[in-house]
Amino acid sequence: MLKMNKNIFLLLIILPLSIKSFAQPLIQDFNVIAPNRNFRIEAGGMLTIKWINCSYSARNISKLNIYIVKNNKIAYTIAENIPNNGKYIAKLPSDFAPGCYKIEVISAGKTSCAFSKEFYVIAKIPIKIIEPNSGSIWKQGNKYMIRWDAKGDKVYIYLLKVTEGNKFVSRLRIADAVDNNGEYTWHIPSNLEDGTYIIAIRVFPIRDVKYSPPFVIKKR
Repeated sequence: MLKMNKNIFLLLIILPLSIKSFAQPLIQDFNVIAPNRNFRIEAGGMLTIKWINCSYSARNISKLNIYIVKNNKIAYTIAENIPNNGKYIAKLPSDFAPGCYKIEVISAGKTSCAFSKEFYVIAKIPIKIIEPNSGSIWKQGNKYMIRWDAKGDKVYIYLLKVTEGNKFVSRLRIADAVDNNGEYTWHIPSNLEDGTYIIAIRVFPIRDVKYSPPFVIKKR
């Protein structure tokens, strides 16, 4: 009576493990489309998270939790019990540890989840771009003042165009190793195409490049 069939003993061990595995959120009813692969954000920056419902059952999921994960472990809680409306914007802590992370979007009932591509958090860059700002509309042929606040010797300023898919394409080298006095007068070429742009500034000896918010350049 005390002897147990070997096969029954193994079954009793495997069965709880199988039940536990089925309890995991294996269904992917969402597709996380932002942040994209290799996206880079500063600690303290605003992180935009976007997802789409990619199954019929996702329509019945009303509340979600959003986490930043690293090595499959939660590193930071973005939000919990938020509406399933496809977008959420969060501000990262200024002391957020640099590294490679993913976003996890999971139903509040933990029945379905999805992950973003890997993105990077970098340490806060000690450069503040004052002008242009997100409301700036600059016109070809005119002169405008680019302003920043940072400690350092020489400044490098570049113009990048924002294309479809929020990709940056280099357009002009505005200034190369000019003195760091906090401002630079830029005469916009009259033949520059209309579009959305950003200014990129590097102040030596700071290694990282700081980007302005997107702004508009267009004809008069």
